Amino acid sequence: MSRFQIPQALVPAGIGKVLQVVYASTTTRTQSSSTTYADTALTASITPSSTASTIIAYISHNGAIKNAENSQNALFIRLMRDTTQLAENGGIGYTNSASRNAVGSITIIHRDSPATTSSITYKTQIRTNTSGATVAVNDSNDFSSITLFEIGV
Repeated sequence: MSRFQIPQALVPAGIGKVLQVVYASTTTRTQSSSTTYADTALTASITPSSTASTIIAYISHNGAIKNAENSQNALFIRLMRDTTQLAENGGIGYTNSASRNAVGSITIIHRDSPATTSSITYKTQIRTNTSGATVAVNDSNDFSSITLFEIGV
């Protein structure tokens, strides 16, 4: 087995390295009974040091539930960068029965290339798929967090 190693002097500074980490958390309960997305309390802002940087967003949302008002009720959650949707998970907690379902934890990991050196905000939003039926995150004031990693490329 042979190995090839690129001399460090030929590797531009910062490539593949974590340049900064931003962390935020919340225990604030957010609920929705609307089919339109609404902001949760989980948000974090980062200012990339280069337009070539990659941002890895790691979200852990706990206390996810869908209530029992409707058998078709389910939680939808999405990750936003400012006003741009980056990822969406849907149908969470769907059971085809009018019973409460405590889903527990939802994890989102997303790689983003924002191509900016301006401050950008990442946040989560939730909605129900059945108007009037309630969904929530941080249901019992559970702990949720978002971590943003800027990776040099």
